[in-house]
Amino acid sequence: MEPEEITKKIKPIVRSNKNFSKIFCIGANKTGTTSLAATLEIYGYSIPNQLNQEMEISKQTYLGNFAPLNEFVNKYDAFQDLPFSIDNYYIVADTLYPNSKFILTERDPEDWYNSMIRYDQKKYNIEDLKNIKEEEINDKFHYLFEGYRKMTMQKYIAEVNNNKILFNWKLLYDKDTYINYYIQRNNEIKKYFYNRNNNFLILDLKKEKDTESLCNFLNIPTKYKFNFPHLNKSI
Repeated sequence: MEPEEITKKIKPIVRSNKNFSKIFCIGANKTGTTSLAATLEIYGYSIPNQLNQEMEISKQTYLGNFAPLNEFVNKYDAFQDLPFSIDNYYIVADTLYPNSKFILTERDPEDWYNSMIRYDQKKYNIEDLKNIKEEEINDKFHYLFEGYRKMTMQKYIAEVNNNKILFNWKLLYDKDTYINYYIQRNNEIKKYFYNRNNNFLILDLKKEKDTESLCNFLNIPTKYKFNFPHLNKSI
């Protein structure tokens, strides 16, 4: 059955069985979030265009202004990517939207790091990412608006020294730094949602045969399970 046929057939059932507020996919980028978003769309959940989402809410969210995020989230059913894929903005979402569902996608940390490196090399046409200097970032990383990529990169290299936040640009794309950040964030998420199985699901799309566990989590009859689509497989 084609995805469009699946959606047409089961969307009314999915809607009638919905017993939660929103769905937030909070796994790091390059952990299958695009494939998960496509799956949720097949089931009939509305998901915003990722670029529009980042343009409208990410910068203000990073600055601590959650009003745009709240207004934006009200319009759709499910969300993935920035700002929900970094830091602890899952806590903001959990606070603003009680009784929501949170899905942590994960993969082997080294595979995740290598995938992220390949993605940025291809997207920005930069072969040697590890020697990028701070002053080169705005010139080489053009995405959405000036300074945006620098703002997201700072999340990985922030250090606290004498109560001040410093950014160690020598650690940009450093393997150990990034993998430690990735593991620590995933662990913090798991601790935060400890004992909340009704609201929290962990998925490794390389190990999941089909959407059965996702169906159980979202109260969708498992007879409507199907194999996960795998997008961006080369990355």
